[in-house]
Amino acid sequence: MKVCKRGIALGWMSSNPAEATEQMKVKVRRSRLTMETFLRILDKAPQVNSWIGNAMLLALVSGQDRSTVARWPRSSIEGDVAIVHRTKTEVRIAIPLDLRMDAIGMTLRDVIAKCRSAHVVSQYIVHHTPSSGPMRRGDPVSIKSVSVAFTAARRLAGIPDEGAPTFHEIRSLAKRTYVEQGNVDTKALLGHMSDSAANLYADPRGIAPIKVRIG
Repeated sequence: MKVCKRGIALGWMSSNPAEATEQMKVKVRRSRLTMETFLRILDKAPQVNSWIGNAMLLALVSGQDRSTVARWPRSSIEGDVAIVHRTKTEVRIAIPLDLRMDAIGMTLRDVIAKCRSAHVVSQYIVHHTPSSGPMRRGDPVSIKSVSVAFTAARRLAGIPDEGAPTFHEIRSLAKRTYVEQGNVDTKALLGHMSDSAANLYADPRGIAPIKVRIG
């Protein structure tokens, strides 16, 4: 490309064919994650590690993103709700533990109980079960490791890399599934606010969390 640019500067060429080739790169769109594909990946999750399946289920039933799932503290459970603090938007959400996704027959309470079934002392809902390298039992999982583990399970499920859905797509699947189910306030669940509400919540520190309505 540099040679062609030099040729144009010297008047030997009128255009740069290398630039045209460079601009022809095609961006492959990520495909939507379906429930069927999610379950295929979930089935392979235990072959990757002991926690990625829990992270997937927590993301699906709660509708929360990767960073929230990876750093969701057990102390956020207050009575019959789990309080989520989304660092990206600074929004706090109160999710009922009885929130149920009919498509998989599990409530948020069920998923959290599954995450705790290994009886590992930890401050986090999703955590390392056996020690692995520098990570000890009970340590939180890193955001990057969530993506890496999901990709490994997805490949084991036979889903090719090109245009493959990422862990982030679980959030979209959660919304679409709950919209079809029809009894969940998905706007509140995903922490989406109207412009007028956003003005009221300009400084969310210390205010009451958004309450998710179910039923």
